[in-house]
Amino acid sequence: MKHIIANFKSNKNTAEIKEWVSVFLHAIQHQALSTSIVLCPPLPHLSFFESVSRTKNIALGVQDMSPFPAGSYTGAVGTKNLEEYKIQFAIVGHSERRRYFHETNQDIANKVHECIQAGITPIVCVTKEEINAQANALTDDERKKVMVAFEPIEHIGTGTSDSLTNILETKKWIQTAFGDVPYIYGGSVNPSTDSTILQSEDIDGFLVGSACLDPEVFYTLLSKIQ
Repeated sequence: MKHIIANFKSNKNTAEIKEWVSVFLHAIQHQALSTSIVLCPPLPHLSFFESVSRTKNIALGVQDMSPFPAGSYTGAVGTKNLEEYKIQFAIVGHSERRRYFHETNQDIANKVHECIQAGITPIVCVTKEEINAQANALTDDERKKVMVAFEPIEHIGTGTSDSLTNILETKKWIQTAFGDVPYIYGGSVNPSTDSTILQSEDIDGFLVGSACLDPEVFYTLLSKIQ
């Protein structure tokens, strides 16, 4: 079963989130989901997704995690703050975090550590150039407990995915560095993405950005993934 991670990023206010949840729940109520869905809304809206996460095969995730434990870290949201939401996954090292917030491989390694200590599965995002350095920043045990998402920067936000050949070639590099970890592809995944990518047995899931913002478009995408 593939993991489909919906990253809402910094989109939607409370009214828009409530509408998204209502439409999505209606769309899936009579359908058997063949994928494992991880919904990662903005932190202020986590509570609105609890009803959705009680649906079979749907889990809650967060878009980032503090690299520090509970304590005097103003503005940081750590695992202790999120206990009531039963978070199962956390996206760490997303290309936007690296670019706009200048996160280093060690920063991301610290976030991985915090997640694992709390029983949360980290989804570590990397470009080709970051694979080895990020893997080397983790301990042997930590590398065994992550999922790794490949982000081809040149395809993010373009509406066009990378080629299946390149996606699978990158999987080999990642699993050489990290081990036999779940492999996620994230780069303009949407309903028009080539079916050979969406249905490839060699890809363990997808990190979805813009295509998750409209619940009907997201549901259409889910129906095309096997």
